[in-house]
Amino acid sequence: MMRPPASFRTVLLCGVTWLLPSLSMAEETATTGTTKAPVGEAGTPPVAATVFDEASLIAKLRSTTDSEAALAARKLGEAKTPGAQAALFDALASGVSPKVAAAALSALAAQRSSDSLPILELYSHHRSPELRKRATLGLAALVVAPEESDTTAKPPVGKKPIKAALKTGPLIPHEELAPKVVPQLIAALSDGSAEVRQVAAEALGKRREKSAESALIKLLLRKDSAAPEALGLIGGPDTARALGEMIGTVPNYLITATLGALLRRPDFGPEPMRTEVVKTLGKMPGDQPVDFLSDYVKATDTDKESKARPSRAEAQKIIEQRTAK
Repeated sequence: MMRPPASFRTVLLCGVTWLLPSLSMAEETATTGTTKAPVGEAGTPPVAATVFDEASLIAKLRSTTDSEAALAARKLGEAKTPGAQAALFDALASGVSPKVAAAALSALAAQRSSDSLPILELYSHHRSPELRKRATLGLAALVVAPEESDTTAKPPVGKKPIKAALKTGPLIPHEELAPKVVPQLIAALSDGSAEVRQVAAEALGKRREKSAESALIKLLLRKDSAAPEALGLIGGPDTARALGEMIGTVPNYLITATLGALLRRPDFGPEPMRTEVVKTLGKMPGDQPVDFLSDYVKATDTDKESKARPSRAEAQKIIEQRTAK
């Protein structure tokens, strides 16, 4: 029998070699019923898409294992679908463990949906301080702009923001709910939990909620550390005068922190009031008042008008007197 030429044998061998991977894959498919995922350009298999199984998560929300139910609550919160939200409402309304309730309330807070208001109001009066805090965070989320949305340019200290900046400032999710939510946040300043009071004060401060000024002054008189920053953000002449009268009755560090926050605010004034705040800071002991005054001097070193302010000159004089000792 005549043997085929060498060149033909070479071609035949290459063809068989080329077919081997395909035959191997076909054999694997026949035996396992699956095929290997194609390999990407970098030699790594593609990442499988995550499938959201809403029905399964809703069922797990009723799990007797708290960790499993809490995880389901968090995932349902991330889904932001009507069915997921309804399941969270139902779980909170019918009653779940504190751990699961905390996760569900945090999920609703992240969603910032106005539909959450009734259940958040209910839990803001819960006997558990932790659940009251989570509910208060949810209420705050409805009427306070998200941090990432605040793109308003800040003017130099002592100068009011321009109207254009105010119009393009942070977007509040549900300002229409403020008449209902703000009074509840103000009431939360009297909560028995320091964490709840802190959450409420921060929310009111971020809103620049003028209606909360007197309640925050009372909170400061109760020597509560939740008050200074919020008062610094919204306080006016009443706050400045009250701070001067508190010396000797309220810890110095709280008065100093509030005065410093006021002076740091771009729209605080008018100029005579800024000067009074500077003078009051000058009466406070320790290094902290000098630090605040130094920051103010640096912040107003921007233009000829700012440098000529009497409040800045007063701050410089006090710094020189205090540092010379």
